[in-house]
Amino acid sequence: MDTALEVYQPVNTSLNLTTGISVFLLLAALLGLYWNEKREVAYDNRHYRQLGLVLFGFLALLSAIAALFSGLTSRRIGPVEFYADRIETVEATIPYRSIQRAYLHQDQPQSSFGSSQARGDTTLMLIIVERLDQKTHVFSAYNYPIERLHNSLKQHLEAARKPQ
Repeated sequence: MDTALEVYQPVNTSLNLTTGISVFLLLAALLGLYWNEKREVAYDNRHYRQLGLVLFGFLALLSAIAALFSGLTSRRIGPVEFYADRIETVEATIPYRSIQRAYLHQDQPQSSFGSSQARGDTTLMLIIVERLDQKTHVFSAYNYPIERLHNSLKQHLEAARKPQ
């Protein structure tokens, strides 16, 4: 097996923190559900027990969903490795000869109140489109050093397309 010419590691690992906080909140909500069910309440306060069950149940549901999707997303973010003839990511292997386009795209959320009201939250993304099946691979500046990744990709594409 040949060795990678360049390897780019993800720069942001906050999804692991999000997953950890969500799991902690899930355990706290389950503990709250158990405590709320086992405690003794007076007859006049019986409605508060039901309200507690609903609120703790809702917290448990939201934190379980957040933990699940944060965990799934963090598993998809891994190193990007450049080889002489291909790029390898956690999800795919992309041969240079199958790349149709690779470009930088600045994603800016659209405002329903017109362009003057648009927020300043922009994300720079590297988008790689394959030739045959139009498969698209997206790398966000939130997770990777996009400028360096794009420059390396251009250099490797030019080297791969030169006649031997």
